[in-house]
Amino acid sequence: MIIPKNRGKHKHNEKLKEKKCQFPISDDEVCNKIFYGSGKSKYCIAHRDRKFVSIITKHNNKNKVKEKIKDSDNQYIEHQYNKEQPITFKCALEGCDNNFEVNLIPEQKIYPKYCSYHRNKYRRLLFIKQMEEYKNESKYSKVQSEQVFKLREGQIDGVLLDNNPDCNKSIETK
Repeated sequence: MIIPKNRGKHKHNEKLKEKKCQFPISDDEVCNKIFYGSGKSKYCIAHRDRKFVSIITKHNNKNKVKEKIKDSDNQYIEHQYNKEQPITFKCALEGCDNNFEVNLIPEQKIYPKYCSYHRNKYRRLLFIKQMEEYKNESKYSKVQSEQVFKLREGQIDGVLLDNNPDCNKSIETK
């Protein structure tokens, strides 16, 4: 019977690389102390102690929550209220001017980004589509009104006022 040798945590063929410590000092700063480590090691020898584990996990969880919320339909609000506090927000959908009220609850940091009417993804898409159609119609009406103005001033001999094939009429000035 052959008994395998205990080689420890590191394999012999794994080389040590120069790395920067990723221990969070504050929300924006990290340790950046240079150390030699292998593979997945992220922290220098000073920050591998057991007492730093809770700090590292808190920081990692906070960053994961913020990253998830950036892509979602919610907003991340940090507050330090001890009681429920009602606050009014404006809908984040471009073109919507609705205001909605949210109760900020202690220890809760995720809140809706849109008013109650636009929280549904399909309603938001429909609203955006309608806004684009409205903008296109207003552009068309601006062009049409400019043509009518030029027609009244006598700068144009004949103008097609409507793109509808049923209503195509040419107007001539004298």
